[in-house]
Amino acid sequence: MGVLSEVQLIGKALQEAGKIDLYQKLLAILEKDLELQDENQKLKEKIASLSEELRMKGSLRFKNNSYYLELENGQADGPFCSACWDSKKTLVRLHDLEDCDWCPSCKGYGAIDRRSSR
Repeated sequence: MGVLSEVQLIGKALQEAGKIDLYQKLLAILEKDLELQDENQKLKEKIASLSEELRMKGSLRFKNNSYYLELENGQADGPFCSACWDSKKTLVRLHDLEDCDWCPSCKGYGAIDRRSSR
């Protein structure tokens, strides 16, 4: 028998015995338990998010005013917008325009001007 089933049996017994004050206290305890379960779930999600952010941060390398993700095979993926990562912790791939990189999220332009290297 699960905890909820047992609590329901206790609640029913309290109601039948006329112990309304104890029944109300039991309901208050159950409500608090649900709040704590909800808070616990939110904290678990926050921990997972922060853990992923920390893992990602450890894999990012800043080069030419952009971020590159260092892959396990030693290769680099990128470039990613430094403004989006620094402000929102979001990796947004820069688009390669003819003369510079462009971020579709923040609409910023990368500092790399490839006109001089062509």
